[in-house]
Amino acid sequence: MEPIKEYTRFTRQVSYVLFANIITVLLGFLQLPILTKGLGANLYGTWSLINATISLIAPFALLGFGDAILRFLAAEKDKGRIREDFLSALFSIVLVSGIAFALLLFFLSDYLVNQI
Repeated sequence: MEPIKEYTRFTRQVSYVLFANIITVLLGFLQLPILTKGLGANLYGTWSLINATISLIAPFALLGFGDAILRFLAAEKDKGRIREDFLSALFSIVLVSGIAFALLLFFLSDYLVNQI
């Protein structure tokens, strides 16, 4: 591929990601007043606590899956092999660790609530 076309393609892909991130942030700003007005203080606090818990647990449950995929499959050219490796890692590692963390939080929820 020509270098100019590669840079154009790279710039287009980066701009898509940037646009998606900007939209996500803007939707978050719009979501806050709607939720606070519609839910009230008590339910908004509960919703916020659930979101904070998910945000803290998600990196542990994913086990760095995204970075590992970028590192080990970046040079691979065969789409079939990429698909096979990605899906096997996704279902074997991430699914099992996600279920394990979900069950751990579910069974320890009473203990965690009493500690606060």
